Amino acid sequence: MPRNVEVLQLMRVPNMNDATAKMITKHMPDIRLLNIECLSYRESDSLDNFRNLECLISDSFCPVRIPKTLKLFAFTRHFSLFRQRNLSSIDNLIKSHCEKFTKHITDGKIDTYYLMIFITGINTYVPFGSIFAENTNI
Repeated sequence: MPRNVEVLQLMRVPNMNDATAKMITKHMPDIRLLNIECLSYRESDSLDNFRNLECLISDSFCPVRIPKTLKLFAFTRHFSLFRQRNLSSIDNLIKSHCEKFTKHITDGKIDTYYLMIFITGINTYVPFGSIFAENTNI
């Protein structure tokens, strides 16, 4: 595997755990952007293994703990995946993540959250996909 990979997309990951994260970072230590569709994060600190991670896009499940190195965090919540009784705990988790970032944007439907500390060169809202195309300094 190439060791200089900076962008990684993982789809249909049943459980992200510490062992999986360590294996990935052992072979690809320079990952700066991780786009992951994960059903659960088995250990709350498994993403801490990504030491250079600056951008995390988590689809389907919100990680309990996010790495301190993050500058941008996007999360999409699909209501069909969650039982109604778990929605309040998920909302509380999202609110706690929002407090760690200086800016946050939702899509108006409260399904998608974009949390950012500060991204050089972006002073106004741009569509999320454009952030990566226009600003490669993330």
